[in-house]
Amino acid sequence: MTTPTPAPLPRRALAGMITVAVLVGLNLRPSMAAVGPLADRIQAELGASYTGLALLTTLPVLAMAAGCFLGAGLARRLGDPALVVASLLMILLADLARLANQTLAGLMLTALVAGFGIAFLQVRLPALIKRRAGGYTALVMGWYIAAVMGGAALASSLAPSLATLAGGWRAGLAVWAALAVLALLAWWRGRAVFGAPPVQ
Repeated sequence: MTTPTPAPLPRRALAGMITVAVLVGLNLRPSMAAVGPLADRIQAELGASYTGLALLTTLPVLAMAAGCFLGAGLARRLGDPALVVASLLMILLADLARLANQTLAGLMLTALVAGFGIAFLQVRLPALIKRRAGGYTALVMGWYIAAVMGGAALASSLAPSLATLAGGWRAGLAVWAALAVLALLAWWRGRAVFGAPPVQ
């Protein structure tokens, strides 16, 4: 029995799907990866202990673990497209809130919110890609995974310079909200592709 050949995805639709996958993927690490290079500045200003600083990167990981279990239930209630938007908004607002944070506890809260947003995206976007991309799943997923790794590399390497240019570590952490804005705009333009019937 021969396996049917997947219907071709229009080139424009494929390009839109890859663009969304890349821009969303870029958001999945900077909220965490930018903290480490700025730890000395955060500690100097807030008087945080090393344990407190460690929690800034540990709490998002814990939230990501919990979010993996919650994501499926939320997707059933909201739908995957709505959950993607909500998750990007969580990351966006968490990053922006760091501009006004004056305490370590406040930073921890933003880390938790960003961690849950990241978790939901990590669980649901690949599922959407697999349902919609058909025979192009490997290609789109390859771009998505590369973007996730690229976001981590960019944040860890550029965080100190961006903080200096932006006028402080708060702005250096908040500037990554720009990636979430770009991802939301790309999602809005490409939402028809992810809402279309699955490619057979």
